[in-house]
Amino acid sequence: MIVTADKKLKTMALTTRKRLGLADELGEIIIGESKYGDNNHFNGIYQMRVTLRGKKSCRMNHYYPDNPQTEAQQTNRAKMATAVSDWQALTEEQKNNYRALSKYTHMTGFNLYIKTRLLSMV
Repeated sequence: MIVTADKKLKTMALTTRKRLGLADELGEIIIGESKYGDNNHFNGIYQMRVTLRGKKSCRMNHYYPDNPQTEAQQTNRAKMATAVSDWQALTEEQKNNYRALSKYTHMTGFNLYIKTRLLSMV
């Protein structure tokens, strides 16, 4: 731990980020505030690769995904928003019915409801 001139306590901290794989990053935490961002050279997308000597964490180039906001995309987002608001409007008994049905699948009750609701909107 380091005490700075402005008497804030600094310590090293280990954080995990999961954008594309497992990655550990070493950052700095000042008690009461946190520094983590653009000036941190550990930023980026990390990917685990299997090599002959074992697994290796590799840093990938950062990119921003496309968001074309086409009419079809906006329609699908509206359908999803409607399905989620419909789930929130259900009573607890109705939600429990979906949760009970979902035990036979690898989904939660919420996911099962959203799936059936979106398929019924087609």
